[in-house]
Amino acid sequence: LILALICTCWTAQAQIPYVSITSIMTIPQSDLQNCNDTTSYLGDTVVTRGIVIIDGGLTEVASGSVQGGLRPFIHVVDTAAGGTMDPFSSIEVMGVIRDASGNLIPHPNFIYVAPGDVVEITGIVGEYNGSKQISLLDGNSFNVLNTAAAPSPAIVPLSDLNDPNAINQLPTGEQWEGAYAKIENVTVSEVIYFSGGSRVSFNIVDGSGNRMNVSDRYLAQKLPSHQVINANSPNSTAAGGPGTGTFVPPVPGTFYNSISGVIRHDANG
Repeated sequence: LILALICTCWTAQAQIPYVSITSIMTIPQSDLQNCNDTTSYLGDTVVTRGIVIIDGGLTEVASGSVQGGLRPFIHVVDTAAGGTMDPFSSIEVMGVIRDASGNLIPHPNFIYVAPGDVVEITGIVGEYNGSKQISLLDGNSFNVLNTAAAPSPAIVPLSDLNDPNAINQLPTGEQWEGAYAKIENVTVSEVIYFSGGSRVSFNIVDGSGNRMNVSDRYLAQKLPSHQVINANSPNSTAAGGPGTGTFVPPVPGTFYNSISGVIRHDANG
C-alpha cells in the first residue's frame, strides 16, 4: 500500500506540465487592445523556472492571516534568455503554503534566495488586483537549482506604462508586468501617507505628465516607524540592523535621474 501511494503521488506530480514564464505572461495584442490582460493559464497548476530578481530578505508585506505576520513575495524572470528582461518574461511569486494543520505559513526557504538564484516553482497561476502571480503548491514547490548572473533592469519609458491619469496602457505596458525596470528622468508629484501615517508611497511624473505610483512592498521604502517582520532582513536586529525601516520620503518636486524597481501592473479602476 505504501508503494502504491508513493507511485500515485509521483504520477500526480509528473502530470503537472512545465510552462515557461514567457508563455504564462504573454497576452495577444488583440486582447490587450480590448482591455483584456487575463492569461490563458489562469487557475492552472504549472511547473516553471526563473531567475530571482529580488533578494528574499527584502520582502516586507505584512499579513494578519499568515503566521508570523509576513506574506513574502519575490519576482523572477524567465531562464530562456539568461535573465535578460525581455517583454512578458517576468512574474510575481507568493511564498506562502499551508502547514499540516492548514495554517498559512511562509515557505521556509523563500526569504533566503538571492538575485541570480535559478529556482523551480510548482504553483497555481492566479491574479491579485489584475496582476498575475504564482502561488506555491506545497513545501516541495520551491527549489534552488543553481545560480546565474543577477538580472539587470530594462529601461522602460513611463509613457509605455501609464497616461497622465495613471491609467494603465495595456498595449505597451502589460509586457513589463513583473519586470525589473528603470524609469528615467521623473519628478515627484505627490507624497501619500496612509495606514495611519505608518506607510508611504509617492507618485512620479515624466516630462509629459504621465504618472505612476511608487509603492512600499519592499524594505527600501519602509519608514522608521515600521518594525521589520522578515527574519532574513538586513535591517533585523539579529543582522545588526535597527529593527525598523530607514526610508526618508522625498518631497514633491524632487527630480530623479532614474528609479529602479519591479513593475506591478494593477488593473485599471
